[in-house]
Amino acid sequence: MGLYNIISSLLKAAADRSRRYYCICCCKTTTRYSPYSSGGLGICEECAKEIAFTDGCSSFEGTNNVGYICSPMFYKGRIRDAFLKYKFNDNPAYAAVFSEILVNYFENIDYEDFDMMVPVPLSEQRYLERGYNQAELLSERLCSRLSIVHEPQALVRVRHTEAQSGLRGHERSSNVKNAFAAKTELVAGKRIIIFDDIITTGNTVEACAEALKNAGAEYVIAWSLFIVAPKNHPEQILRPPLPHRVKTKNKEDGKRG
Repeated sequence: MGLYNIISSLLKAAADRSRRYYCICCCKTTTRYSPYSSGGLGICEECAKEIAFTDGCSSFEGTNNVGYICSPMFYKGRIRDAFLKYKFNDNPAYAAVFSEILVNYFENIDYEDFDMMVPVPLSEQRYLERGYNQAELLSERLCSRLSIVHEPQALVRVRHTEAQSGLRGHERSSNVKNAFAAKTELVAGKRIIIFDDIITTGNTVEACAEALKNAGAEYVIAWSLFIVAPKNHPEQILRPPLPHRVKTKNKEDGKRG
C-alpha cells in the first residue's frame, strides 16, 4: 500500500471516529447519518423514521387557562423508551439530542410575542431522587437556541405530588390542584410559555397556568416534547389539531385572530 493510500485510510478512520455516535433509541454505536445528534449521542436515520411526529402546522386545544398546546411528537415507539431512560435512568446528557428535535420544530413557530418560558418544576423530593429536572434541562437548551427568556424561578411546586403516570383522569386533576405557586414580580402582565416533558391529560400544565394567571400573567400557552395521542387515552382533554401561529415573513400575517 502506497503512502498516499495509508494516509487516506488513516484520515478516513479518524473521520469515522469523529462521526461515531451512540443512538439513544436502538442503543447501537454507528457513523451513519443522524438527523438529530449532539456530543457523541444521536438518533440514527432508521430510528428517526419511526418517530410519530405531530402535524407541524397545527396545535392542540388547550385547557381553561392554557390557550393552546404545541408538541413535536406523540409519546410512543423507541423514542418513548429512550425518553424513559433519560427521565428515570440518570441520563441527563440525552437532553442534548431531544433538544435538537425541539429546536427543529419550534424554530418554525411564531413565539416572538411571548415574554418568557417557564418549565414545570419538580418537588424537592423528586429533584433529590432524580438529580435533575428533565423538563428544565430541555427548556434551558431550547430557550438558549431560540433566544427566549428562560425563567425557571417563576414557578415553584409548593407540595410533593404523586407521579401522574399511575393515576386516572380525575385523580390526575386533584393530584396537582394547588400544587404550584408563581412569583408575581416575575410573571405579572407577561405572556408565558409553560414547558413540560409530556402532556397527557393537560392537568399539570393547567395547574401551572392557573397559578401563573393568579399571579397576574396575561396569557399562557404550553409546549412539550411529547403529547399523548387522544385516541390512546380516553380521558384526554386535548382535541385534534387546531391552527396555530406559524412564522411568516410578515409577522402580522402569522397572528391568530
